Amino acid sequence: MDTISKLGMLHITCDNDDQIVSMDLRRRNLAGTLPTELGTLAALTVLDLYDNELSGGIPTQLGTLRDLFYLNLGGNSLTGKIPTEFGIRGI
Repeated sequence: MDTISKLGMLHITCDNDDQIVSMDLRRRNLAGTLPTELGTLAALTVLDLYDNELSGGIPTQLGTLRDLFYLNLGGNSLTGKIPTEFGIRGI
């Protein structure tokens, strides 16, 4: 199976420049902490991690994703405060 097919099975969408723009990973039984490397996905617009077994805090790096408009972390065991990097952005 090629990489594109594997990404499709995971509900990960890329743009024409092969940058990840959407990750729909709800109800995938993912466990552990959110990797800070998610903050390097500059073209990411949608990140749905609903109803997994994620724990720990929300990485501040996610707040630097300027194009991110949908983030769903509900149904996990995340702790701590929402990082200030997620502040309201000017329109």
